[in-house]
Amino acid sequence: MRYDRLLRLVRLADAIARHPGQSYAYFARGLGVHERTIRRDVDALGEAGMPVETSSGIRFMNHGALPPVFLDYSQATALYIAATALANHEALRRPLEEALQRIAGVIPEELQEACQEVAREVRLFPAMPPDSPRAQEMLVRLRPAVEEHRRVRIKYFSFSSQATSWRTVDPYALFFRRRAWYLAGLDHKNNKILLFRLARIEAMEHTVEYFDLPEDFDLEEFLGQGFELMPGGEPVTIVARFRPEVSQLILEATFHRHEEKVQDQDGSVLYRLKVNGWKEVFFWLLSYGASVEILEPDWLRREALTVAQAMVQMYVEAGAGEGGAESAGK
Repeated sequence: MRYDRLLRLVRLADAIARHPGQSYAYFARGLGVHERTIRRDVDALGEAGMPVETSSGIRFMNHGALPPVFLDYSQATALYIAATALANHEALRRPLEEALQRIAGVIPEELQEACQEVAREVRLFPAMPPDSPRAQEMLVRLRPAVEEHRRVRIKYFSFSSQATSWRTVDPYALFFRRRAWYLAGLDHKNNKILLFRLARIEAMEHTVEYFDLPEDFDLEEFLGQGFELMPGGEPVTIVARFRPEVSQLILEATFHRHEEKVQDQDGSVLYRLKVNGWKEVFFWLLSYGASVEILEPDWLRREALTVAQAMVQMYVEAGAGEGGAESAGK
């Protein structure tokens, strides 16, 4: 085989993996050759053992075997630690256990004990306990759709509306955050990119339709528009002051990549953040109770006052003093 054709086949395989479902003409334009050449090259990839599907665009049916990777001790140990931390997720357990066995196999025998000791002493706890069985099931079923860019229909329970409905979704990405798995995808009903918690997907169907993942979609950038899990909403700049007794907690951690923190001479911390949507930041600030004061915007300051008054009223009506004393004596 000539070198130029071998190079073109490698480039074609890479293009198919990155842009599955495209036509012969699409790849011909990208590689600067005739469509007939791409057809012959696709046949050659299939004859070489690569599982190419052409019924609805050109795509690989699975990823096949990957070439061997050689790891040094520190790399193998780091992967072992990370894989051990994620193995409590049922959907990932089997492939991770197999990967751990292979990692152990590349470590010299005299270093295996040291590797195991490091894995016991250095631990990651991304979430305890793992997400619900339904979420684990949906993770397994959604992964092929995300990888193949295949459109799905989901029966989803919306917590905000307390209603269940069928939705057609282009699944862009799966991610785990704050003890739960989520799907980021284009909801055809609203024509917006939304987040769907996998535990709330009651049923799912694969369709025969495929979609093109927007080249400008970046999951980290999308999530970064909000505080943690609510990227929607209008942009708002929130300013709050944390009292000295909690200032170290605020200074030593990063809560958002766009935050600004300034410590005053009295020890308090002025915190400023611009995000899309205010509710998550608001609830986070409320968790510090009387140790934080919302300064801006004024309407959010009034919202905090309303919540505080409602809490006082609730405890007054319930007889907080008597109830607390009774609970303490039990």
